[in-house]
Amino acid sequence: MINRGSEWHRWEPHIHAPGTILNNQFGVSDPWSTYLSTLEALTPKVEAVAVTDYYVTDTYEEFLQHKVTGRLPDVSLIFPNIELRR
Repeated sequence: MINRGSEWHRWEPHIHAPGTILNNQFGVSDPWSTYLSTLEALTPKVEAVAVTDYYVTDTYEEFLQHKVTGRLPDVSLIFPNIELRR
């Protein structure tokens, strides 16, 4: 039995990353560094992220590479979110 109230965990189920197809609006000089630093600084911390792109998993795969190098230490779940359009 749990002797405390509900626990809320922050998820981001639809977030585009630098290099996303059709909607890449990351115009800074080092978009991945800025993007990752912004996610890492959020309060409350993001614990799950669905990296969204159109038709492919390229940005999801790059996101995973940044996680392997030690970025996003609070994110414990990462999954792809593929948008299909006509």
